[in-house]
Amino acid sequence: MTHEKYSAMVQTLHLPHIAIETSSVVGPFFWSTVDRDDNGSTRLHMIFRKSDVLKKGRTRGWELILSHELGTGITTGFCKGTPSSDISKSIEQLKVCASEIEHPMLLPLIIFGHESSVTSEIRQREARHWVRRLENAISMRGEILEDEEYLYGDGAIDLEAVNRDLVECQAQMMWKHPAPYISIIDSLEEVGRLFIQALPESRKTPVVERFQMRMMARLELYRKRWTGIQTYADTSMRRIEIQRRASIFSTTFFDFGNGTDAAAVVSTKFWIYWAFTIPLTLAVVGLYLLWERRRLRSYMLEDAQVEQDIEAMGQHILNSIRKRTISKKNTWDARNERKAELAADEEKDYGGIKESAVTVAMSANS
Repeated sequence: MTHEKYSAMVQTLHLPHIAIETSSVVGPFFWSTVDRDDNGSTRLHMIFRKSDVLKKGRTRGWELILSHELGTGITTGFCKGTPSSDISKSIEQLKVCASEIEHPMLLPLIIFGHESSVTSEIRQREARHWVRRLENAISMRGEILEDEEYLYGDGAIDLEAVNRDLVECQAQMMWKHPAPYISIIDSLEEVGRLFIQALPESRKTPVVERFQMRMMARLELYRKRWTGIQTYADTSMRRIEIQRRASIFSTTFFDFGNGTDAAAVVSTKFWIYWAFTIPLTLAVVGLYLLWERRRLRSYMLEDAQVEQDIEAMGQHILNSIRKRTISKKNTWDARNERKAELAADEEKDYGGIKESAVTVAMSANS
């Protein structure tokens, strides 16, 4: 679709412009909001899509963009999907459920129902059976004799086939991880409650309310199913990790029980090993202990010298402070005495403080 045609479709159908920003999302994605268009009408926008990887040049991705006007109950939208996806089946099922088309979440619920089909549960059960076969092969149980897929012609285990199937089994379990779908269930429940709250009272018909209750019950059912699948897959993944470690330790490198002769004869020159190894080891250990002891002694001497230097420095600082204090006191006393001498000199005025002489004249009136 060209840019001009896509813009015209979005404007004509009142679709959310933000949908173009979700074209590169990974995995299943759902988004919804309540907004007002340029004409002032309140609309419920929804974007529901799934991006899938290419497999043999094809993909199972699909996209659904809906805009529901709450006042009139008219839903416009755009939907696309590949032939290998479930979009065609969903559209056919939507035509059969035309009596409930008044609810805007009918088509998203149908699509999510196809995504939550029993295929995921069947895949997990098959993967668990695959893990059990790998456990039997690695642990050499009796069941391995009935399945020659992991055996060579001489009866030995084909560890390459075991490791290859471990990788394939893990990929099988990681297909359609339940966590994103549980998150989508939360989003669908939230938009369902938002739709009922924003819906005018005149449009709350028995058909809409009945579909709302059934939808919430079905979403709760999907939640429990996906939670069970997640628990089942996590348990299988832990078992695969255990079997992967077991397959590593099943290699010939870790096989310590296949001795050629239990009663092996010790060589007559075996004493040479002890004659050279033990003295050399003792010499190396002794030199290391001697070097370590000398190093610790030097550190102790350095610490003691640092302590002495700190004490000497402290004593020097105290003596300096004491000398300065005594010197200031002597200087202050001498200065005060000098001022007193200068002030007592009657002939010269050196700025000393003197008491003013008051002459009192007494006259007698006769």
